[in-house]
Amino acid sequence: MAKDDDRNGRRTKTEAIADEIIDSIVSGKLQPGDRIDSERGLTAKYGVSVGTVQKALTDLEHRGIVVREHGRGTFVAQENKTIDSRFVRFHDRDGQMLPLYIHLLSVRRIAADDHHVRFFGRRRKLARIDRIINVGGRFDVFSEFVLASEAYDRLAKDAPESLSRNVRQAIADRLMLPTVRVEQEIDFQSWPERVTSALGPSKGGTGFVMDVRAFTLNDRPLFYLRMFAQPFVGASLVIER
Repeated sequence: MAKDDDRNGRRTKTEAIADEIIDSIVSGKLQPGDRIDSERGLTAKYGVSVGTVQKALTDLEHRGIVVREHGRGTFVAQENKTIDSRFVRFHDRDGQMLPLYIHLLSVRRIAADDHHVRFFGRRRKLARIDRIINVGGRFDVFSEFVLASEAYDRLAKDAPESLSRNVRQAIADRLMLPTVRVEQEIDFQSWPERVTSALGPSKGGTGFVMDVRAFTLNDRPLFYLRMFAQPFVGASLVIER
C-alpha cells in the first residue's frame, strides 16, 4: 500500500504509485502497449483515493511514460530507443540501453537568439520543438529542437507524428536531408525559465546542457538541438561519434 509523505524525504502516495508502475515497465512486467489497471483497480490495490491515482497517472502521462485514452483506459507508451542524435545513449549500470519515452510539449515560431544566429544566420525564420524525454523512468531530459521554419512546415505536413519521436530521422527520410556532420558541446549553464518549470529548479540555477549542431549536404546548417538534463540517477551518458 502506498504511504503518506513526511518530512524525512519519504515518498508521497502519488510518487509511490507512479514509481511502482515505472518499476513494472522497466522490469518487463508491463510491455509497450499494455493496458494498466483501471483507476478503480489501482484505488483498491493501493488503498488511496481516486484523486491520488489520477494524479499519479497524469504525472506519468506528462512524462510520456503512459498514454491515456478516453473511454479505453491507460496504456504503456511505445518506447523510443534513440533521441534526435544517434550519438547519444543512456545506459544503466549494467551497460543496458535505457528506454526513452518522449512527450511533445509545444511547437513555436521563434526569433533567433545569439546561438541560432551564429548557426543559421540572421535571415532564417525558425521553429522550435520542445519535448520532455523520460529516461527509463529515472529522470527527465528537456529537448529543444530548432530548425528552419520551411523545413518544419514540410515535416509537419508530411509526417506530423515524427514531432514526438525522432525528428532527425524524419528530416532525413521525408525531406532527404541527411545529417552529414555534427558539432557537440557539453557544459553546465543557467537554464531558461521554461526549462526549470518543466524539469524543476536545478542547484544554483544551473545544470547540464548539451548542444548539438547538425549540418547536411554542402555543410549547410540543418538543426540545432539543446538538451537540458536532471542528474543521471542510476544511468550514464554515452556519446558516440
